[in-house]
This record gives sequence, structure tokens and C-alpha cells, in this order.
Amino acid sequence: MRHADAVSAVAFSPDGGRLISASMDRTLVVWDAGSGERLATLAGHHSGVTSLAWSPDGRRVVSGSWDDTVRMWDAWSGDLVATLEGHDRGVGGVAWSPDGAHLASASGDRTIRLWDAATRRRITTLRGHEYGVTAVRFSPDSTGLVSASGTYVEYPIDEKADALLLWDVASHKRVAALVGHRNVVRAVAFSPGGGRVISGSDDWTVRVFDIGSGVQLGDLIGHRGPVHGVAYGPGARWIVSGSSDGAIKLWEGDTFTESHTFRHPPEGVEIATVRDHEAGVNSVDCSPDGRWIASGSDDCTVRIRAVEVAQPLG
Repeated sequence: MRHADAVSAVAFSPDGGRLISASMDRTLVVWDAGSGERLATLAGHHSGVTSLAWSPDGRRVVSGSWDDTVRMWDAWSGDLVATLEGHDRGVGGVAWSPDGAHLASASGDRTIRLWDAATRRRITTLRGHEYGVTAVRFSPDSTGLVSASGTYVEYPIDEKADALLLWDVASHKRVAALVGHRNVVRAVAFSPGGGRVISGSDDWTVRVFDIGSGVQLGDLIGHRGPVHGVAYGPGARWIVSGSSDGAIKLWEGDTFTESHTFRHPPEGVEIATVRDHEAGVNSVDCSPDGRWIASGSDDCTVRIRAVEVAQPLG
């Protein structure tokens, strides 16, 4: 499973049967998650594709690109459905609300735009970040939104209180800031129950925050480079993270202790693999049934691993 340039994002379809990947080669590719067969190629962006999100029914996909646009695609045919314009800088993150009603896009222009998914019209623009916005995710109940940002120079924790912001979707208001990272935040994800947010940062850590209080619950230390991808497993039993250090780590969802590490070359069995990752990991996702972990890398490959065959640490 290969692209012509670095793979920036991967995501399983809601039913787990397909996997889609985005690349700096300006395309997205839909794969059969079981066989690794290429099902469709989505081409139309004029620059690298940074991010993607499935519609809740798995029929469509949205993507963000350095060409400043968000595009909507038919996930089966690969046809372009719509192009959403308005950002002044590249789009680093996109999300589709679980109820299907809204899209969100995060941009280097320091804004998040909310869109009506049916009409593809902009609803509002959220402002509050001092620096470009790198990632965005809706809460499981679609009422909340988390956005990530930050600067590339390490800073004291109390100086940058806008690296992670929580928003209310209905009122379009900022409701909280999650403070703890010391460098730009690259990736965010809500827990399946919506009570927690995890984030990955260039400060080499994964952090876990309680949404209700804003308190940091865990600081997951172990990567030896910036963390570019994070995801929760089903039921929040475990957390997966991917880093520029070339490692994919699994952490216990309650204790936040490291339980397994996939390294390159890997220690466990893999499926749908062309060759070992030879560069940093940019994105990770877990299948809805919790059996598989997908990763996308700077080495232009997409990989799928079986969770249960990871070698325990030590």
C-alpha cells in the first residue's frame, strides 16, 4: 500500500471494511482494509493533502490540503462532490461530526471554519488561536469541538494557553483551554465516551485531559521525537500514538502506562504491507472492532497491524 510521496493521514471507514490514506502526492486512496487492494484514487487537490475524515455513513470523505481548500468526495467512485473555499492558508485538519450535520476545517490562517455538510456553506469562523491551527475533532455527541495549535519554539506551559481549545458547536463559543504542552500540538482525539481528549505534540509527549475540569490526567512519555498521530481504541481500553521516531506505541487507557511498542522493522505480524516503514509515522488509526492499527509514514507507505500480536515490552 504505497503512495508516490509521504502519507500524511489514514482513517478506517466507519464499518472498518475500508481504509483511506492522504498523501503529499496530492491524492487520497481508498483501500480494502482486508486485502490491501486499491479501490479508488481521489485526485484533484493542487498541493499535498494533509488530512481527511469519513462521513458517518461511509459514503463520502472530506480532505484538507496545502492548496487552502477542503474537498468532498464520493468514497466509492472517487468523484469530486464539492470544493469548499475560504481559508487564506493551508488546511491542516478536517473533521466530520458524528451526527453528519457539520464539517470543520483547521487552517494555518489561525481559524477553524464550521460548514453545513449538506449545503457545503460556511456557518461561522472560530477565532482564538495565536498560531496556525493544526488539527480539529468533534466530540462523539457532536456538540463539542477540540482544536490544536502552537508555536514551534519550546515555551513555558503558562505562556501558551491556546494550544488546545474546546468549543461549543451550537453557540460557536470557546469554552475551555487545555494547558500542558510545551510545543506545537499535532494531533487530537476524543475518547469514545467524550469525557477525555488526548493530544500529541512536538514536545514528544501524549497528554490526556479531562473535559469537564480541564485537568491533565496523564503525561505519556516514551517517544523520542514529535508525536504526529493519536487515537483511542474501542471503549478507551488503550491509546495508540505514532511519532517521527518511527515507533507506534500502545498505552493502557486507564493507567496511561506503555503496554506495547511496534517498531520498524516490526516485532509482530503485519498485513497489507509493502515494506517496513523507514521514516517517521505521521498518522495512526484503529479499526472500529479494535483488531487493527493503521499507520501512514514519510516513507510513502500505509501499513495495517494486528493489535493482538504485539510483543510485550521487556
